[in-house]
Amino acid sequence: MSWWYGPPTWRAWLLWPASLVYGLVLRAWHALFDLGLRTPVRVEGATILSVGNRVVGGSGKTPVVIHLANEAVRLGHRVAVLTRGYGRTSKRALTLSGEALETVGEAGDEPRLIARRCPGVTVFINADRVAAARAAAAQGFNFLLLDDGFQHRRLARDAGLLLEVGAGHDFLLPAGPSR
Repeated sequence: MSWWYGPPTWRAWLLWPASLVYGLVLRAWHALFDLGLRTPVRVEGATILSVGNRVVGGSGKTPVVIHLANEAVRLGHRVAVLTRGYGRTSKRALTLSGEALETVGEAGDEPRLIARRCPGVTVFINADRVAAARAAAAQGFNFLLLDDGFQHRRLARDAGLLLEVGAGHDFLLPAGPSR
């Protein structure tokens, strides 16, 4: 998708109307939370830190999550990483640790990398981040890292880290890399 980067091309302009629809849906979704019509779910017993970005891919979220997870373990926390497992073929909820790794197709490449690089950390892979957070807290994890959680509003978080990189033009998906 090299046409996402640099000035908008004819492809971006062709998809721009779809971006307008996406933007309207996105604003409506966020307005539900901003107006209090939907309330983020708070998971008791755990501190939740979201790591995300405004654009699709390539901002360095995974190395930051690995660093934060290892530092939290070093400080004595029981750490879990919550992720969707983007790009995996399986839809079932999975739990990974350094000792037990599923295939890339089952788990996704980033969850496997996090599990391998973070001894003592468990990775919960589930499209339902609230269910993953509840499962992690029920198992005694007290520090949860929400990977790629910038646009995820259903799960309440205690803090967020937004990684900002200059990436292409500001058109929203699908015409550009912004979400």
